[in-house]
Amino acid sequence: MQQIETILQLLDEKKSLFLQFEQESEQMCFCPLDEIAGHMKQRLALQEKIEYLDQQLSALYESVPGAAQTASNQKDLSALPDELLPVYDRSLEIKGVINRILQNEPMLQERLELERADLLKKLEENRKSSGSVAQKYYNSIHTGIHQPYFSQKITKV
Repeated sequence: MQQIETILQLLDEKKSLFLQFEQESEQMCFCPLDEIAGHMKQRLALQEKIEYLDQQLSALYESVPGAAQTASNQKDLSALPDELLPVYDRSLEIKGVINRILQNEPMLQERLELERADLLKKLEENRKSSGSVAQKYYNSIHTGIHQPYFSQKITKV
């Protein structure tokens, strides 16, 4: 049946996209800070492609009886017709990749939170240091006390 072959091809593409998503996620955990944004963009692009594939698959599932339940692994494996067994297997493979992604998400989230906290700390330190210089200048102008950069000693002769 041609529709089942198309479903299998789309499921293979979906698995490939999830594998790429997993790879981008893992790289985000260990890459330099300035590369994180690029990996996030890549993940978003992959997510959009996956959603597009899901729309295509939904339309195909409607035309093949039992395909949607098979792909969601809701049917008993022994009750499936032989032509739907590969759909069941491929969807399980995809769920395996998704499971690995979900297991790594806490580590990625922790990395992002640590980087965020570090950036906030640096911003606060920068604000304080530039704020103190500006405050000293402001105070010296308003109080009329201005300390010259070079002090001259005047001696009486």
